[in-house]
This record gives sequence, C-alpha cells and structure tokens, in this order.
Amino acid sequence: MTDGQGQFLVILPDRRPWWVVVGVEGAAFFVDASKPESLQPTIKCWLGAKPSLVCTVEGEASKAALFLRLRSSNWWVRLPQFKDNQLLLFNLPSGEHQLVLTPAHVVSYWNDALSLQPPLTVKVSEGETVFVNIKIPPTGSIVGRVIGSDARPIPNAIVTLTKDDYGQTTVSSDPQGNFRFEGLPEGKYKLLVVASDFEPTEHSISVKANETVEVTIA
Repeated sequence: MTDGQGQFLVILPDRRPWWVVVGVEGAAFFVDASKPESLQPTIKCWLGAKPSLVCTVEGEASKAALFLRLRSSNWWVRLPQFKDNQLLLFNLPSGEHQLVLTPAHVVSYWNDALSLQPPLTVKVSEGETVFVNIKIPPTGSIVGRVIGSDARPIPNAIVTLTKDDYGQTTVSSDPQGNFRFEGLPEGKYKLLVVASDFEPTEHSISVKANETVEVTIA
C-alpha cells in the first residue's frame, strides 16, 4: 500500500526471483525485483505508458475478480479491480502467462479454487500489447444460516462450496450464523458445513442465473 506521497516499501527475501505488483483501480504495474541492487530509488508507474496486456470483461465486473500466474511462478496473484470493465497490466515479462476469472469473494486462487471459467493462457511479447476479452457468465447467489439443534445461530462455521470442474470456495458464518456466496455460475453444487459441536452436514444445491437460493443448515 502506498503512502500519501505514493511511496511504498517492500522487503524481499534473499535467493529468490521476485516481482512486485503495484496496483490501482483498473491497472497493475509489474516491477522486476529479482536484482534489488539494480532497482532505481524511484520507480515511476505511469498510466500513459504502453500496457503489456489489456483485459476487457463483458458483464457485471463488480461480481468478478481476475487472477494472474506468471510463467515462472507457481503462485496466483489477485489483480486490482476493474475500472469501466477494463484492467491494464504494465511491464509484464515476455512469455506465456495464465489468467483466471473468479467470483469477487474469492481472495486467493489455487488449482482447485472456484472459478467462473477455466484458466486462459496469454502470450506476451516485449513491446507489444495483447488484448483479451473475457465474458462473465450469468451468475446466481446462495445465502444461508447455520443453526444448532436449539435453533441458536452458530458463528464461525466453515462453509465450503464445491462444483465439479470449477473448484471450491470457503467462507465463515458471521456471529448470527449467516453466510453468503455471490457470483456463482449456474449449476449444481455441494455445500459442506463444519463447526465445533456441530455434526458435519452436506447439501446439494442448484444455482440459477440472476436468482438467490436461501438455505438453513441445522
């Protein structure tokens, strides 16, 4: 996070190649930090520069998040939110990278995490701009409440939602036992609830576009 003057500090461990991602709404700047000693004291992130990748989404961008995995990395990085349904990526290294679109509530992505579509491979070349158009599929929501046998709400229950071929995602119930999943692709899901002093229970739920499914787990 930058301070009032737009400055930021990153502490890097030794003996490992690193990229620092500086993000603002609608844009992300990639800084090669594999050789910290060669970095300039001041790094300029200019929106007027030529981007390496322009990602445009069709649909409700507020319901989606975009993750990127660089060719040399095993980790997925959540990119900044879209601005006017567009995201600009600057100074990407050349090579084949992967993008994946997920529901907005997904904080971190891995190979089995819930996504809106399979990962997309993009090839970036130095000095060129790649344009990618991604369509957000119609989505629905699940809202629910976890209660005990005495009808009292169960807070901090671990609620895991799984969909074949699209992975899984997890949230926790709030102090009133409520939980929510938004931006879900249409289809059939399995909902697993685990909590202290609560017998694990699994439910099958069908989600339809533009509809909200309400469930009570007891």
